[in-house]
Amino acid sequence: MLDLSDAGLGEGLHPAFPAPPEPLAANSTVAGAPVLGSAAGAAVIVARRLLGLSIHGWGLKGPAYGTLLFLGYGLYRNEIYERRAARAVLDRQGTTIPSRTLLVKNGVVQQDDYLVAGCAIGILCALSKRVAPSTIGWLRYVGAASWGGCGGYLIFTPLNSKVSDPATGLYTRRLQQARLLQKELAEKHDLTVAAKSLSPFSPSVQQSQDETPETWPHRYGLDPRWGRIFIPSTDYTWVPASSEEGIRTLEEHLKTLVERRTREVTEAEFIWHELADRETAFQCMTDDKARDASRRALELLGSTHHKLWDSISGLDWMIADTKKRILQLEAKQSGRTWTPAPGFIDRAKFRPDLCVEIFRRHLSNLEEVNRVFDAAMTDREFSKMPKDAQLTLRGHKYQLLQNIEATKAAIKEFEARLDTSSVDEWMPDSKNS
Repeated sequence: MLDLSDAGLGEGLHPAFPAPPEPLAANSTVAGAPVLGSAAGAAVIVARRLLGLSIHGWGLKGPAYGTLLFLGYGLYRNEIYERRAARAVLDRQGTTIPSRTLLVKNGVVQQDDYLVAGCAIGILCALSKRVAPSTIGWLRYVGAASWGGCGGYLIFTPLNSKVSDPATGLYTRRLQQARLLQKELAEKHDLTVAAKSLSPFSPSVQQSQDETPETWPHRYGLDPRWGRIFIPSTDYTWVPASSEEGIRTLEEHLKTLVERRTREVTEAEFIWHELADRETAFQCMTDDKARDASRRALELLGSTHHKLWDSISGLDWMIADTKKRILQLEAKQSGRTWTPAPGFIDRAKFRPDLCVEIFRRHLSNLEEVNRVFDAAMTDREFSKMPKDAQLTLRGHKYQLLQNIEATKAAIKEFEARLDTSSVDEWMPDSKNS
């Protein structure tokens, strides 16, 4: 019945900033602070106990300090990022963000009510000197409220799963649509848009759009530590101004890819030897507890090694693709065209079975996404969206349908080749095996 409102941040006023549906907590910053604060307080108590330090009063001081820290940080991010981003978008459509309201009566029992009730019970308990030592002053009330709010928040889900689970699913879909809109708005209006996280423990995730995205020979993501992380997907929107500029850019790009591959191969080599040594030791272990811990470490190392080689495989593909494009541009400079030398297959008779299977799976995935779009666009919330937001979603829908048609055409073309030859004709050693 009480709503710790987030409307002051612009939530619910634009599809790019969806409000959590009832009965989820309306303000993840306020709701998540007691949970994180209590967890931090418990960690402090354990640490002080292990260090042999006194824990007198820390049962309340720990969560009090933690809650105040996370609440302060969350409110700071709300003001600096979310409210500013929402204002930049809403001002363009003439919508005014309402003034802040902490509590709003809405007639529905939800997570916020459990949180407030838990905090109130905690404060009432803190009035007793037996429960809360008076030596820590006002912090005992904050700490007790943190424990109570944490308990109330956590018991809400199992008691209300029938309504909270569908609401969580709905909010997840809205957030996915919102991220698409935020990206469109950021690129269209050069705005910095804060992407809301579903988790109540992380108030927001900043999606930086400080500079216009550059195009490169391969698509990439941005990592705070490593910078551009290229992925094995050719970016055909990258069009160099001239062949000379294109070759120069590709050569620099190739150098970056080779350096990254060298680093990852070295790391993988280290893990491979580490894995072999640990496996030898594991085989000699007799203690069950030690074997279990060792097995888990081996599984982690093996998974990490596989991920590294998966990345190295992608780098090998990008390196080969970059070299190919350099040869194509060099040929273009001299008025020629370049194609790879004939390999061990006869393309006229080759059966692309695997290609067709991959195309079919891709088509199935696209059609599943299309069904999600159809459901979203028939939802009653869609009609309440501003016209520009509806146009954006329809634009995504149109691009998706174009991809579906292109994939169907590719499947039809490649299926026509399946009956031209037997499978073993492309196997170079099949007749000798």
